[in-house]
Amino acid sequence: MKSKLLSAALLMCMFMAFTTCRTLPENNDPLKELTRNGYFTLKESNESGIYGPVYIFPERHNSRLIQAQIAYALDVLREQKNINSIALEGMYIDEIMTSEKLSYESDIEKYTVLLSLFERGDIKAPELMYLAKDSYVFGIENESEHSVKPPSEDAYYALDNYLLLSILPDRGRNLWMSITDEMLDAIENEEEFLEFLDIYNPWAKETYEIIYFGKSIIEINSRLKELNEKITPVNYLLDDEFIIDFEQILNFYNAVHQRSLTMADSVYSVLQNKNEPLAMIIGANHTKEIIEQFDKNKINYYVLEPRSLDDYDIWSDLSDYKYEQRNEGLPPFENAEIARFFYSEWNSRPVISKEWFKKEESFGFLAEKTIHLVLTGQGTGSLESNGLKIVQDNLNISSPDDIKFCVENEKGERLFARALLNPNMQQFESFRKALQEIINRQYRIDDNNPPVEERIKAFSGIIETFNMGTYTVFISPTEDVLNFNPATLW
Repeated sequence: MKSKLLSAALLMCMFMAFTTCRTLPENNDPLKELTRNGYFTLKESNESGIYGPVYIFPERHNSRLIQAQIAYALDVLREQKNINSIALEGMYIDEIMTSEKLSYESDIEKYTVLLSLFERGDIKAPELMYLAKDSYVFGIENESEHSVKPPSEDAYYALDNYLLLSILPDRGRNLWMSITDEMLDAIENEEEFLEFLDIYNPWAKETYEIIYFGKSIIEINSRLKELNEKITPVNYLLDDEFIIDFEQILNFYNAVHQRSLTMADSVYSVLQNKNEPLAMIIGANHTKEIIEQFDKNKINYYVLEPRSLDDYDIWSDLSDYKYEQRNEGLPPFENAEIARFFYSEWNSRPVISKEWFKKEESFGFLAEKTIHLVLTGQGTGSLESNGLKIVQDNLNISSPDDIKFCVENEKGERLFARALLNPNMQQFESFRKALQEIINRQYRIDDNNPPVEERIKAFSGIIETFNMGTYTVFISPTEDVLNFNPATLW
């Protein structure tokens, strides 16, 4: 009888274990969640190591859409696998993301403001997760390697001349001599240049595409070396400054290669000290070298490539100007007068520790608070945050769907704002759902139905926008500019 009871207990344990094995992957496998909705493709993986795993997210640095997809993924990892550590390119070894956080009355209020700044591209996915979910974000780069500046425009002009000159050793002197100045002068854009290379030297066209659009630093460096060796016997035909400028490109991509190794080794060192799963965000070009190092060091990993990695030049990409502003640690506003409202001095990295960002978050806080108080009929009273305040004399709340207000900073400068109820915005349900809605908005590629922030460019005067909950907030240094007809927007 005793043995039968023991067998029954054993069978029950086996049944429970079998049930657990069947149900856990469905509920606890973030890969299914991340690839099921089409946001990511699992490109590479290694499950045979002893460290990790590391969930690697290659990004294109100027894409707001990719940032939204990565933020979604980070939230999935945090919830399903309790992964809240993020290794980040662009921060230095021993550097940890930290900044004083604004105090909010509720998580919904906090999420509404932070997601508004995030959707604009003012902060990136790891910064959002640090501020919203207390993620642990740490650096993996060497400062001296990271500080190597990208090549200048002159360097890329030299590269184009190297590609042209490659026609001579590859295709012969007769073909090279047949190319006239008039033919070169007729080339007006990148497409025509590529067509020209394709006709006269397909290898040069392929090289151009590898260097400008390639995803592997290994391949880029290999092709640059091959190009340089190919040109060496005939480089006397080039001006000396071309040779000097081309060296900028060689030096830069050699530094990028070393950065890849440094980042991989940094993560390995972290895992050796504390072997637990983490996320890793890197530029897409670093991926191949990093996973090669991970393979050598027996690190488990999954490379999750965002669906939109190759969707270049869509409206949700940051403009070149905004991207440069972001790299300089400055407010990414197109208008200098609006940018000046938020900053008055340089501050240290990261962006969330910048004084301008604190001001911008406080602006969002005041906007969200004003909307909330108007909708609940509580009256706005005196609203202030971090040196910014609502100007009571300029408050117009005659309609809860169309709220006008003005914000003044400690220097006495003012920004005028108009919050319009946006019929295309959804009520807040959850942080995850809000990220999905941002992804859907950012992925809109429809010239016949452009988003609001594109439509306002047709107005005269400078206007910037924030999506704030169910409202869109328009700001301008000039009050009259905001007196447009809302019917032209929705």
